[in-house]
Amino acid sequence: MFSLPIVAALFACAPSALQEASLPVLQPGASLAGFQLADLVTGAPRELVGGGPVLLVLGAPHDDTLRAALAQVRRLGRELAEGEGPALRTVPVVRELHADRARLLLEWLVGAPDGFSDPFHTLAPGARATTALVDAAGLVVAVDVPLDDAAALRALLRKPAPAPAAAPVSDLTAEARAALLRADLDEAVQALEARASAAAATPLDLARAGHARWLRHLARTGPGDAVAAFGHWRAAALRAPDSAAAEPARRFGPRLAKRAGGADWPLRARYELAERGVDVADLAPPPTAAELLGPSTELPRLAEREVAPDPAREVAADTDGLLRVETADMPNIDHFAPGAAAEVATARVFITVVPGEGVLFDPDAPAPVLWIVVPQGVGIDRNLYVPVARRPLALARTAYDVDFEVLAAPGMQSAVLRGYVLAHVLDRQGRRAHVRRDLRITCTLRPGT
Repeated sequence: MFSLPIVAALFACAPSALQEASLPVLQPGASLAGFQLADLVTGAPRELVGGGPVLLVLGAPHDDTLRAALAQVRRLGRELAEGEGPALRTVPVVRELHADRARLLLEWLVGAPDGFSDPFHTLAPGARATTALVDAAGLVVAVDVPLDDAAALRALLRKPAPAPAAAPVSDLTAEARAALLRADLDEAVQALEARASAAAATPLDLARAGHARWLRHLARTGPGDAVAAFGHWRAAALRAPDSAAAEPARRFGPRLAKRAGGADWPLRARYELAERGVDVADLAPPPTAAELLGPSTELPRLAEREVAPDPAREVAADTDGLLRVETADMPNIDHFAPGAAAEVATARVFITVVPGEGVLFDPDAPAPVLWIVVPQGVGIDRNLYVPVARRPLALARTAYDVDFEVLAAPGMQSAVLRGYVLAHVLDRQGRRAHVRRDLRITCTLRPGT
């Protein structure tokens, strides 16, 4: 295992001066020999190619093009493996932060979870969803190949091999890619933060740092990781709003910021697999509400006001650090574009509630509840929330997550939400306690804040 300074140096030495438009893509003649990614089944690094020609299918689950390509691969079925000529093995590479979601996608569309994970966009980062035919020597023969005829694909393999291309297939060095594959989250965060802070950092460098921060937030809910992740993603989207680097800001942003449909694919995948009789494990962590929402030009209806759960402030204030609350917000990045219309401002707020060190949520008591009060000119879909997305943490601790949309009047640059969390816990001596943690959340809505 490399030390943190060495890993950071590996990334700092990589050719990060590449601009978004010139990031590497797959092209005929490029070599994938020896290129490794994480195997989706074992999690271990493994070479993409070898042992015969392969059909590489690369992209992100939210991309309709990738989903259509994987579905077509399944329709070709045995023709790829048993037709005239050498067997053609399909190699899916899924750009998804969570390996279990990538496996779910492949189980749903291909019928098996075999493939590779590339959450940090290390392979052909300048390309969106793409297909590539790779010969037995690991040389890319053709890209964006049609998937309606297995015989036509084999015919491409019989053509003279293209001249080797000097262009790289990644903007990261082999050493940096290997470090990412074996590093723990602390090492990944430090290395990618160093790359993102360089003067020549690309929007993708910023997005990658956000990915590492978000994964660490989900794993242990470290202080500040969620805010840092959203900050990197927003910065990436502002620099390149139409690039793959902007996808996380839209994925976790409000509905008016979303462009791609099909965000609810995990729900459809689980439903259709259940219809086929396939038993699928629960996703951990489960998707946030924002991740499942598609684009919409309609604003949500505001619900009737609920009754506050502690209007007289009878629940004891948490003065001993029994609860910790992390908050982050993602505005509509389109509001930050030059000349953006002065329409209603929107943002998505994320709140995570975790017990303090040495503290547990009481397993025999109700889940925490969240109460939000909004100022004049601001609306949310409701006031009272019961966080239901539980995430296991180390030492038998759990985290509760909730996210919701904020609507504000045109011209508002920020909005301050106030409220509190009520939770039943077992304190550091194992005693039951019902405590209240007050909240103050500042949402950035437009430039200037």
